[in-house]
Amino acid sequence: MTQPDPLAGPTRSVAAHVPPLLSKLRAETRMAHDRIEVLPGLACLMSTDLQVPAYVRALRGLHAFHARMHASLPALLGGLPGLIDGAAHVDDTGVSALAEDLAWFDARPKPPMRLPHSIFDGASALGALYVVEGSALGARVIGRAVQQSLGVAAGSGGSFFCGAAADAARQRWQAFCALLLGMEPRLDGAAIKRVVAGAMGCFAALEASMAEAPATAQAAPLPARAKESSRMAEAVPSLN
Repeated sequence: MTQPDPLAGPTRSVAAHVPPLLSKLRAETRMAHDRIEVLPGLACLMSTDLQVPAYVRALRGLHAFHARMHASLPALLGGLPGLIDGAAHVDDTGVSALAEDLAWFDARPKPPMRLPHSIFDGASALGALYVVEGSALGARVIGRAVQQSLGVAAGSGGSFFCGAAADAARQRWQAFCALLLGMEPRLDGAAIKRVVAGAMGCFAALEASMAEAPATAQAAPLPARAKESSRMAEAVPSLN
């Protein structure tokens, strides 16, 4: 099979050939993925009883995670063999959407998250990108849930989960698979280990970023525009 050129992006579907490295990543990060699935700060987003305070905490955690990864990964990916423009493979619309959602709720972002030590070169950044793009796919599913539970939508507190960034998630995942397929033959055994380590470090960073805020947070009212939804008329704790 002719491999797609990772420098030009995917020119055809890669669904017919799952890169062996993708299978390895799935297998070796399974436990980390399972922990994320049941993490209270994320699992609550699928609940029909989701409350606005928990939703805003989740937005802040996701913003801290994605902002750090999108700021750091492009330069690191540029160190991959034959890959010139790492920024072309890291989409930042999700970060902008999260910032927009936080602003809609009058909530400031968390302080910047530190980049895990295991993410330090092109190979480990490739592993981190696996987690970043995988989480974007999950956002599409969450979008349907938060629309029903809170009434959020693109432009009104739900741009990350319900807007253009979520709509493009599958295309970005396909682009990532094409990149992985093209890069795999250029990576030796040691580099493959760094890919997996980068993914594990990225999962750990996401888990840490989504840790729940202290229960002592004080209550503050939602912005007036949020009262368009009865669920959004509830008090939001001060998360700033």
